Amino acid sequence: MKMIQLLILLLTILVHTAAAFPTDRRAPLGGREKHASWDDVNVVAHGLLQLGQGLKEHVDKTKIQMRDVNAKLKAFNSAVAEVEKKQQEQDEALKTRGEEVEERKRLAEQLAEVVMVKVEKVKKESEDIHSRMDRLEETVDKVLTEPALESNNSYNTGVTFIQRLMAAQNRRIDQLVEKIQQQQDKLDKQSVHLQALQNKVAEKRLKSHRRRDEERALRRQAEQSKTQSGLATDKMSH
Repeated sequence: MKMIQLLILLLTILVHTAAAFPTDRRAPLGGREKHASWDDVNVVAHGLLQLGQGLKEHVDKTKIQMRDVNAKLKAFNSAVAEVEKKQQEQDEALKTRGEEVEERKRLAEQLAEVVMVKVEKVKKESEDIHSRMDRLEETVDKVLTEPALESNNSYNTGVTFIQRLMAAQNRRIDQLVEKIQQQQDKLDKQSVHLQALQNKVAEKRLKSHRRRDEERALRRQAEQSKTQSGLATDKMSH
C-alpha cells in the first residue's frame, strides 16, 4: 500500500513538472519561454530513486519471506512423511499382533473345548464312581446285617477287603476332583490371558485411530500452508 501511494505521489509530481514545460517551442510574442526549474527536476529524480530503492527492498523482503515459507513447508512435509512412515510401521506391527492374538484366541477356544470334554468325562466318571460306591455301601450293609454263615476269620477278611476297596475308591475320587480343579484353574488362566490380549488390541486400535486423526490434521495444515504460500506468490507477482 505504501509503494502504491508513493507511486501516485511521484506521478503527480511528474504531471506538475510536465505542466511546467512549454507546450510549444515557439515563444509567445509578448513573453518568455517557460522552463522547468532544476529544483523540480531534482525532486523528480530523487523521488524516482527512492521509488526504485523501495521497490528493490520490497522485492528482496518478499524473496526472503518466500524462502522462509518454502523452508518451513519442506520441513513440515518431511515431518508428515516421517509420521506417515511410523504410522505405517505401527499399523503393520498392530496387524501382525492382531493376527497373533486371533491365533491365540483360536487355540484358547480349542483348548477350552478339549478341557470341557475332559471335564464332562471326569464328571461322568465321578458319577459312575459315586454310583459304584453306593452299590458297594449297600453290599457292605447287607453283609453286616446278614447272619454270619462263615467263621470269624472269613468275616474279618471280607470286611478288611471291603475297607481297602472303599479307601481305594476314595483316593480315586480325590484324584479326579483334583484333576477337575486343575483343569478349571487352567481355563481361568486362559480366560484372563485372553481378556488381557483383547484389551491390549483394543488399546492399540484406539491409539492408531488417534494417530490417524493427528496425521489428517497435519495434512490439512500442510494444505492450508501451501494455499497461503500460493496466494502470497500470486500477490507478489501482481
